[in-house]
Amino acid sequence: MYGHGISKEGDLLDVAANEGIVEKAGSWYSYNNAKLGQGREQSKDFLKANPELMAEIRQKVFVKHGLTKNTEIVTNVDMATGEIKEEKATKPTKAKVQ
Repeated sequence: MYGHGISKEGDLLDVAANEGIVEKAGSWYSYNNAKLGQGREQSKDFLKANPELMAEIRQKVFVKHGLTKNTEIVTNVDMATGEIKEEKATKPTKAKVQ
């Protein structure tokens, strides 16, 4: 909690809850009828441990605010920097000459 700077998970959780993307009932947070955790800290830890789910929620927030035209879910995000990772290039196969 302290000494870690701004929490990306916590910020996303707050915005998603305010927008109705993540549901908050009492102290419980849930997404698509699945419990994320009881309380903000446990829910943040859950998102940190599940980066694909965090990327899905982030994408829905972006779409809701018109920050992207593409509605595809971006999963190749570096969670430490927030930047999109490059796809690994595949080596072209060499044809054998006979």
